[in-house]
Amino acid sequence: MTEKMTAKNRLKHFFKNSLVKKFLVLILIIGTIFGTVGGFFFGSMITLQTEMPYTVVISTSMVPTLNVGDFIVVQGIPEDQVQVGDIIIFYTDFWGGSKPGYPVIHRVIEIYEDNDIVPIINQPANNNSYYNGKWFKTKGDNNDAADTYPTPYFYSGRRQVIGRMILNIPFIGWPQVLLTSFGGQYVVIFIIGLLILLLIYFTISDNKPDKKEKKDESTEK
Repeated sequence: MTEKMTAKNRLKHFFKNSLVKKFLVLILIIGTIFGTVGGFFFGSMITLQTEMPYTVVISTSMVPTLNVGDFIVVQGIPEDQVQVGDIIIFYTDFWGGSKPGYPVIHRVIEIYEDNDIVPIINQPANNNSYYNGKWFKTKGDNNDAADTYPTPYFYSGRRQVIGRMILNIPFIGWPQVLLTSFGGQYVVIFIIGLLILLLIYFTISDNKPDKKEKKDESTEK
């Protein structure tokens, strides 16, 4: 019985420790932040009807309309509502290359029906891997020529057009740019690690009694 009570008292003392309390509060805050961000993101997916409600510009192909680091809000759009002049975010599965699934942000400059696209891409009309619907010719505002290949609304079992840009917030996406750049991940990790170390240092420092408190305690003794 005494051993159980001792263990219980130790546990109670552990949670009463101000340093432990601060770390528990810190973990709770971090968990709340991640939970809120995650909930907001999934809520945005439902509201904006797209798997990628937000993205960040990481190239100069759309300058001056969009600059590197711009934060883009994306809304899903039905195939028949895409218009010439829209800035769309789309996958490049049809293009092939080393990063076929990497999303691109370009402007629609022409729209083809499935019957119109066959001569352009030099493929037989009975090729079942091709989408019998609308295809979109796109171009970066800062590029001299249009993209080499058009983009189908659907291809290889998934929707290629993620959505249309509805809002652009300049430059606040730079943290994402750093994360995707060469060496940028290490800079972000270093900054986060430094902030955690500083937080731990100041937490421990605040937990230590100052000299005046120690002197008062010794005097009382």
